[in-house]
Amino acid sequence: MFDARHGKSDWNGKVAVKTDVADDHWTVEAAIPFADLGASTPKAGETWLGNFCRDWARPGPAQPIHTGWAYIQGGFLTEPEKYGRLVFTDSTRGARLDLSPAMNTGTLDLTAAVGGPGKLDVSVKSESGTVFQQTSDFDNRTQLRQRLKGVKEGMLSITMKADGKDALSFSMRFMAKEPIAVAWLPDPANRKLGLIADLSNVDPEWLPPITAGKATLEVSLAGPKADKGAASFPLDRPTGTFTIPLAYEVGNYELTFRLKAAETAGPLEMVKTPEIPELPWVDTKVGISDQVLDPWTPLGP
Repeated sequence: MFDARHGKSDWNGKVAVKTDVADDHWTVEAAIPFADLGASTPKAGETWLGNFCRDWARPGPAQPIHTGWAYIQGGFLTEPEKYGRLVFTDSTRGARLDLSPAMNTGTLDLTAAVGGPGKLDVSVKSESGTVFQQTSDFDNRTQLRQRLKGVKEGMLSITMKADGKDALSFSMRFMAKEPIAVAWLPDPANRKLGLIADLSNVDPEWLPPITAGKATLEVSLAGPKADKGAASFPLDRPTGTFTIPLAYEVGNYELTFRLKAAETAGPLEMVKTPEIPELPWVDTKVGISDQVLDPWTPLGP
């Protein structure tokens, strides 16, 4: 284990470490004597600033992943004023919060524990106001999973109480990226729709089966009238261009994208609802029409 203090690597603290690996997560616990940090034992109510970071140097071609408790662009130690707050207490009960990276794709997925009766308050706010708010009592441990539809960015705030006192307070800004980003390539003359699919924002567990050619992207569609169809495309990279038949019925379509791989627990699904407008020029011999879009008006004779 590498340790350093004030940038000096010859510092060796008396660090006690325990780790555990489960099916879908891992944990590490470390205990460092305050004296080794050059500080006395903090009193109840005392607040420190600090940050924690994980560097995952994954084997190629996967890119490394860097995560921080308090997000700081450019390095997790560069701006102390943006560190998280560590509030010390004399309570013997601790609090634990596990927040899934699915937040990056618009899904709030967390596990909270306080080792006894507790209360959890969660809120998500965006520019439009509060989009999610829930307060619940629980015993020992609780889980919460909520899809935040239509939220592109916002502020997540979490408070956990034990014995009527705040045990943990956490807040973070987030940006939700679509796990499957799609760009449209319309070809109404040939009754086809091209799709540029970008899966770069999926959870990291999906990338190995995708790059190994062990994942498929299924696309099904339902038109406003009778148009229906489905297609399946094998993947070997996070981006690709695909083509599906489309009748171009006027109105709203529903396209369902489903990413599947045998190595994952279940499929990743996303729904898009593009609208097809009137296309009077498509079936003319020269491919034009005397109709124009508002606010333009046709030219006179």
